[in-house]
Amino acid sequence: MRRLLQLTAIAAATGAVLAGALPARAAPSSPIDRLRAAAHGTLHGRFGTLRFLADGTVRFVVLECGYLPKSPGFVRSLTDCSPDTITGRVEAIDTGYQVTRADGTAAHFGAYVDPGGRLHLGFGTVGQLAPDGTGTVTIAPGVQLTVQRDGCVDVEGGQAHSVPCRFVRDRGRTVLEYSATDIAAPGGTRQAGLVLVSKYRLLVSPELVDRVYAR
Repeated sequence: MRRLLQLTAIAAATGAVLAGALPARAAPSSPIDRLRAAAHGTLHGRFGTLRFLADGTVRFVVLECGYLPKSPGFVRSLTDCSPDTITGRVEAIDTGYQVTRADGTAAHFGAYVDPGGRLHLGFGTVGQLAPDGTGTVTIAPGVQLTVQRDGCVDVEGGQAHSVPCRFVRDRGRTVLEYSATDIAAPGGTRQAGLVLVSKYRLLVSPELVDRVYAR
């Protein structure tokens, strides 16, 4: 019962934070609107260069070398690999950009625009919560995390089960910590996390927070 009350209080407090972050006089633009607005010109960052061309195509030259988890809300992204080049026609979707290559294959990049107007892009997770702080985030194909007012539900391979979760503060970030399957230890679990971008009610994987591109 104490655990249930704690999670309910956290969810209520988070909902209040989210509500307070929204301007009362006008609804903010949607994630897809912000991504469409960002999709022009050339952007640079530590992990590469993004070129959005006027004909609706893109040329992304990016480092996608993986990362090492440091805590549920932080990772150390690696840069010791050759850059990947992705070209094709781009489409903004709620969780990022879909790039369709000339051969018809597609690559999905998780992406969001932060409150400072900077674009974050990489192979990561992006999801949006409802105003009350609840919602479902797709972690990977066939894997979802549903955030409820009294806890979280993990769905893998069509099987749903409740998992512990809580919002915590970690070195300036608000992080949703939750128990996830540990693929390195069959049958085991690990503490995973998603970072809250409170103004826009987004939950994003920590590797995306560091992958910033700007003009």
